[in-house]
Amino acid sequence: MGRHPQPERRAALLDACTRHVLDRGISGLSITGLAAAAGTSARMLIYHFGTKDQLVTEVLHEARRRQQALFGGLLQPRPGVPYPGVLRAAWRQLTGPEAMPYHRLFRELHDLPAESSPWKGFPAHATDEWLAAVTVGLRAAGYEDPRVAATLIVAAARGLLLDLQVTSDRERADAAFDALIDLLTEARTSPGTRTDHEP
Repeated sequence: MGRHPQPERRAALLDACTRHVLDRGISGLSITGLAAAAGTSARMLIYHFGTKDQLVTEVLHEARRRQQALFGGLLQPRPGVPYPGVLRAAWRQLTGPEAMPYHRLFRELHDLPAESSPWKGFPAHATDEWLAAVTVGLRAAGYEDPRVAATLIVAAARGLLLDLQVTSDRERADAAFDALIDLLTEARTSPGTRTDHEP
């Protein structure tokens, strides 16, 4: 007689494996290592998730879901808050200690060759997510070409995140991001939308 599905046990195993991957990354990941981190056996992981590849794919999607739940709302426009101020506040939180495990994991995923990636098309998917969120905010703030400005912001933020991970020079990274937002604010040309005291 086969085992009955155990959704609570499966969810607990997925949580433990996700925390392990956020801590260690996916390089050199093994089913035995995941099992040890989850306090179970490789056989039980295979029973609940099918294969190692299927488990890793679910872990990555769960990590992305958690990242979006924690930080996705930071880029939304807020009544009474100029959007440059929203972006500056979001940058500080998106580069804080709670966010860095997600950045390390997804940077690793970005750098994998497409043919060996456990999440096919992830770089384009991630770019579209962040680009769409920033574009909505800039459009609401009256930017003339919000998608172009959003592209600059997302690309610069990624580069500065990598710089921050390599050098830990937060003061310089923060100053560079602020300078970019200042430049984009100065370059905005939509009539009737600019204020003199945007943060």
